Amino acid sequence: YQLTDLNGTAKTVEIGNGKVTFISYWATWCPPCIAELPSIQKLYTDYGDQMDFLPLTNEDSETVRTFLEKKGYDLPVFIPRMAPPEQLFERSIPTNYVIDSQGKIIIKETGAADWGSEKVKGVLDGLLKG
Repeated sequence: YQLTDLNGTAKTVEIGNGKVTFISYWATWCPPCIAELPSIQKLYTDYGDQMDFLPLTNEDSETVRTFLEKKGYDLPVFIPRMAPPEQLFERSIPTNYVIDSQGKIIIKETGAADWGSEKVKGVLDGLLKG
């Protein structure tokens, strides 16, 4: 996945190349996205050093940076530099994916979800051990 961080630095992330990946398509103006962000922040705090976190938005980087600072989030947010792969294309936001280290979609959730639930943590713990 070809991305740019909020500072304009280009980055390429290989999905399914040995690391578990969390992808979130979201926007600062989307109420369900805003509703689930605290649980995504918690997930990042708990698992960010063990897996790839890719919150993705097509918004202006300054708008996103201001939003994150105002809310007190330290999530890494990226702007895609390519169309999403067909398997990850969804018209509605938020849409989130948990993808295993081989590239298989384990969870696909459209709409606001609680990413801090014991069920999600159980799935992630299993993927990270396996």
